[in-house]
Amino acid sequence: MTTTVISRLHSIRQYLADEILPDLPGEKRSDFRAALKILETMEIEIDFLPGLLETEVHDMFRLCDAALAALGRPELADKNLRTYNELTRRSAASIRQLSEKQDLHADLTNLVGQFAVQLRAKVEAEPQGLNCPSGSKVVLIKCQQFLRRQARARLGWQAVFPAATFYHETANAYDNEGDAA
Repeated sequence: MTTTVISRLHSIRQYLADEILPDLPGEKRSDFRAALKILETMEIEIDFLPGLLETEVHDMFRLCDAALAALGRPELADKNLRTYNELTRRSAASIRQLSEKQDLHADLTNLVGQFAVQLRAKVEAEPQGLNCPSGSKVVLIKCQQFLRRQARARLGWQAVFPAATFYHETANAYDNEGDAA
């Protein structure tokens, strides 16, 4: 009988929770529960993270392309354009390990943030009172929505405490703000 990594982690976590935790002195239980939470998070990440990273990397490249179009290449800082080209090259290479996907994802997330800063500066420099939002503003809103969705996608398994209803209502209000644009 073969066992998966996920089922092995679950078995280890269950054994530690059932057999070891009850015998620990009170001052050690808190640290031990934190370690059990990390094991639980690992189970979930091993199961869901590869597919999530793949989808988000694809979405972030589309956002970067939209940002490039909205900003216009001459306005871009050379560093961000070089970073974009390097990430495109890395993405085209065969990525097999989860750590490589995570590194690419982290670098792309950073680049989307850099583009969002540039887009915000461009939007702030535009004349106020436009009846139709500019392309830069639309892409900026999409970047902000994406980064919030990205954080929310992990909230369920990374949060130590359950998310407050207020957080979800606030985040949804911000997301719906961009829908009107």
